[in-house]
Amino acid sequence: MSAKQLQSDNPLLSIAAHFRAGWDHRVLPGLGPFHAHPAFEIVYHRAGQGTITTEDGANTEFKPGSVEIMPSDVRHVQRQAIAGHDYCIHFDLSTTAMATIGPLISTSVSRDEFPSTELLALSRLPVARDAAEQRVQDCRLTAILVHLLRLVGITERTNMQRSAGDILAQRARRHARENWRTIRTVDEVAQAMNVSVDYLRHAFRRRFGTTLHDLLTELRIEHAQYLLANSALPQKAIATVCGFADAQQLSRRFRQITGKTPGDYRSAGRPDIKIAGMAAERFP
Repeated sequence: MSAKQLQSDNPLLSIAAHFRAGWDHRVLPGLGPFHAHPAFEIVYHRAGQGTITTEDGANTEFKPGSVEIMPSDVRHVQRQAIAGHDYCIHFDLSTTAMATIGPLISTSVSRDEFPSTELLALSRLPVARDAAEQRVQDCRLTAILVHLLRLVGITERTNMQRSAGDILAQRARRHARENWRTIRTVDEVAQAMNVSVDYLRHAFRRRFGTTLHDLLTELRIEHAQYLLANSALPQKAIATVCGFADAQQLSRRFRQITGKTPGDYRSAGRPDIKIAGMAAERFP
């Protein structure tokens, strides 16, 4: 069998990773911040125990030896039940390779054996001094990534490949989060993605179980919550800043999503965020 045939049969052989940074840190018990990374991430839990929850509500438990591979731009939170020590690696993948990794992949490795020892080494790599050293780092990272994916048992293209619609939905969500202040309609997002509005709406709902319009509204309400809790701006000004037609529209949508009026929320004097998919309350 030729090398070309092997690559066609096994998508793992098409993966090429670009090393960006590595570090390690101790994690104390408690709930961390709800966040996302612009790069892919490998997290090796050398010690400790807890749970990682992604924005779609999926929980992944970890213990000493657990490893997660997290795609870029997936919002998540880590609850640490027992203090631990995490080793993290950030990296990039080509657009083609990105389609091979699902929302979150979890596996485990044996302590003080490969690939544990290589994950420790990669997390401590310095910034590359030249292109040749960067190439070495990329090759080492690609090798460990393929090894981890094999441990999970993901070798078939049907199990690995996300649909074009899923990738589009992910891109659209990132675009919305970065540009919600200037986006007025879903049509503008579709134009930026170079697809039809109907296709984008269908792909987004299938991937995330909600609409892009609802996401844009939630992002605006989230910012309104911050301004109400941390500024003296009148509601009319907050409505304008957050992209609502007027204070009445802000009040109506605010109450629909949070269960409170903007005035009641401001009187409470704290950012009690209750937006689905964004709130700490979703992660008891």
